[in-house]
Amino acid sequence: MVAVRDDRPPSPQDEAAQLFRNMVHDLSQPKPDLKSALRRCQMACQIVGWTQARDWFRDEQTGYLQNAQVPAHRIILGMLVWRPAGSLESRVSGALMRHEFGETEDLDAAVETTTFEVRINLDTLRYFAEQGYEDATDETREVWSPRWRKSLPFRRHRVFQPSAFAQVLAAIEQHAFNFASESYAYLAYSSALTEVWVAYRSRVDNWLHAVGKTEHLDAIQTGLASDNAEMWRQAMYASRDLITDVANYLWKDPRDVYDYLDSSDDKTRKLQVTQGKVKNRLLAYLHQKLPWKATKTKHLKNEAQRLADSLRTLYDVQSTAHAPVEKAQALSVAINTYVLLGELIVSTDMQPIERYVQPTYEPDGTDDVKGKT
Repeated sequence: MVAVRDDRPPSPQDEAAQLFRNMVHDLSQPKPDLKSALRRCQMACQIVGWTQARDWFRDEQTGYLQNAQVPAHRIILGMLVWRPAGSLESRVSGALMRHEFGETEDLDAAVETTTFEVRINLDTLRYFAEQGYEDATDETREVWSPRWRKSLPFRRHRVFQPSAFAQVLAAIEQHAFNFASESYAYLAYSSALTEVWVAYRSRVDNWLHAVGKTEHLDAIQTGLASDNAEMWRQAMYASRDLITDVANYLWKDPRDVYDYLDSSDDKTRKLQVTQGKVKNRLLAYLHQKLPWKATKTKHLKNEAQRLADSLRTLYDVQSTAHAPVEKAQALSVAINTYVLLGELIVSTDMQPIERYVQPTYEPDGTDDVKGKT
C-alpha cells in the first residue's frame, strides 16, 4: 500500500503554533537568545492577526516611544546621590572631601530613591544590565570645605544598578515564555480544549444555577465571543470573580485562621482565611473535605494535592496583569477555571463549611472528616 503524501501547506495556525513551540524550547535553554525569541513571537502573532501582542513584542525589542505607556516591568528603582561637579580641580577636591576627609556627611545622608521608565531597546537594555546607568540632574549644591576653605560644587545624579535592568530582562523573558506556552497550547489543541470546555461548562453551570451564582457567566461568555482585547481582559476578571464567589460560598467559617494548615510563605503561622484570602479559603475547604496531610486513601491524598496545586497556579495567573492579554490567554484562564470548579464538584459534596473541625477518620479507613470545633 502506497502512502498518500499531504502536500498541502500548513495553515496559519499550524505555522504560528510551530513558532511558539520553537520559542518555548529556546527560552528553556540555560542561555536563551531573547531577541530571537521575541522576533519569533512577533512573527507568530503577525501570522494569526494578534496585533496587540505583535506590537508588544516589537516594542520590547525596539523600545517604547515617549508618548507610549511603559509597562510596569520596565519601571525600575534607583538612587539620587550627590557627585562632585565643576572643573577637574573641583571634582578632585570634592572627591577628597568625601572619601579622604569625610566632609560630606550631610550630602551622603540625603540619599533618596527615584524611578526610571526604561524605554530603551533590547540591546541597550542588555548593556545596562551589565554596566548600570547614571545621569546628572539639574539640581546643584555648594558645600563648604573647612580643609580647602572654600565652597565646592556638587550635582545630583540618578544612579541605577545593573541588577535593576537585569530584572527587566528577566520579566520580559518570563512574559514571553508564558505567552508562547499558552499560545502554543491554544493553537495546537484548540479543538480538544473546546471539548473540555463544553463538558466542564455543563457540569459547572448546572451547579452554579442550583446555588444562584451565575452572574459572572455572561461576562465570561461575552468576553470570549468578542474580538475586543478589553473584553478578553474582562473575561479573565470574571473568571477570577467567579472563583472568589465560589470560595466565599464554600467557606463560611468566621475565624481568621485555619489551624490545620500552615501559611505557604511563613511556616510558623497558620493559614489566613479572612475575607479576600480566596486561595487560602479554598485550600482550607479542600483540606476539610479531602484532608491530604493525613488521609489513609492514597487516591484522595493525590487528588486533594493536585487540586490544591491547580488552585494556586490558576489564581496566581488570574491575579496577574498580563502584558499583553490575548484571546488565547482569556480562553485558557476560563477553561482552567471551569476545570477546577468541575473537579471540585466531582471530588467534594460542595456543601459549605460553616464551622471547621479537626480532621479525624473512621476506624474502617474511610476518609470522613469528623471532630470537634
